[in-house]
Amino acid sequence: MARNSQRRTSDVPRRHEATLAPGDFRVEQNGDLYRACIGDVCTPWTNTGSPIVESQAHRFRVCLGDICSNWVDWPETGTSTGTAAEDLGGHRAVYLAADGLRYASASDTANADATLGITVGAALTGEEARYRYDGELTFPGSPFTPRDPVWLGENGQLTQAPPTGGLSIVVGIAKNDSILSINIQQPIEVL
Repeated sequence: MARNSQRRTSDVPRRHEATLAPGDFRVEQNGDLYRACIGDVCTPWTNTGSPIVESQAHRFRVCLGDICSNWVDWPETGTSTGTAAEDLGGHRAVYLAADGLRYASASDTANADATLGITVGAALTGEEARYRYDGELTFPGSPFTPRDPVWLGENGQLTQAPPTGGLSIVVGIAKNDSILSINIQQPIEVL
């Protein structure tokens, strides 16, 4: 193997077809040792082998010869993370403040237009919080009227009642009674 600290994704042999974004795959060098990585998933350090990406269904691992990392899930598209600046509940709209993720509110005209997405689950202050900014999110129960818009309400709550003041921000359309198709729109000021 060449003593190059990085290798292009297109140069990596694959045992199974895997979708990688450019720059996701790299080979790191430490003296005479190498390891293969995708994001934060790396093989143990070794001095032999060629890098290979193995994938099956929604999981992948990286290998150098016969030394492989553990299997991990591919990251979801349309999902991101941030540090919770306050205790956050699941299925609530958030924006990124200077100190981390906070609940978005339609009446907060200074920050509501910065709404990033909808939390996937709960997170305590200081913990990593996952949120979806695109795609679909399933809600417990049956909170929605199918095919109707869903707006940002107060304190991260979502509502199908059109706002009467503040900002009107459509965050998506109810695909059915429990699935929101997320598509955060530009705000419109309600006078």
